[in-house]
Amino acid sequence: MTTRIASQELVGNPVIVATNGVMIAKIQDLLIDPESLKVAAAITSKGTLLNRDVEAMPADYVSVWGKDAILAKQTDVIVKLAELDGRDGWLSVSDDIRGYEVVAEDGTRIGTLGDLVLDREGRIMGYEMSEVAVEGRVAVADWIDVKATRSLGPDVLLVKSEYV
Repeated sequence: MTTRIASQELVGNPVIVATNGVMIAKIQDLLIDPESLKVAAAITSKGTLLNRDVEAMPADYVSVWGKDAILAKQTDVIVKLAELDGRDGWLSVSDDIRGYEVVAEDGTRIGTLGDLVLDREGRIMGYEMSEVAVEGRVAVADWIDVKATRSLGPDVLLVKSEYV
């Protein structure tokens, strides 16, 4: 059975090293790669007024994205976000994705994205809707399966028209 985890449930969760049980960080936010539709990194520190260096843990170092804890493969996995390649195209769940307009390819406004739903490997399984503007299966489920994704862009989630 696949575990479904809303991204909001991960915020505040500890990052624990699987080999020794040591907590090394807490999750502040997630960065999503819109090309692969997977978590690319987890923000573990957003910095303070005096220290603006954002720290992150690349998703490659995660063994399990769990509901109660994230299991890291090793201890030294936290790096400065600026050191991660590819980060310019990644989207922050809390700053960018939540609240996106969801639109079908034919231009129909479907509603507003509430959250991403992930599996234990950090892949997007689907999208929870916070507001639905159409009738039909999306309205009934308040959910869109990731298979309906046409693109997850910097401004909008575009889904295949036949899904609506």
